[in-house]
Amino acid sequence: MQGQELLQSLLQASSETFYMVSISTLVAIVLGLPLGLLLVMTFIRIFLNL
Repeated sequence: MQGQELLQSLLQASSETFYMVSISTLVAIVLGLPLGLLLVMTFIRIFLNL
């Protein structure tokens, strides 16, 4: 592998890794934030009034 090919492969792999991490971070925020809020609200009995 020549230097240019290696650099191109490295840039492609880095961009794919950044894409995967970004998607998983967004999914974690979108699903985790409402779930965390629901758990805290039910724990302190504001949401369900148990």
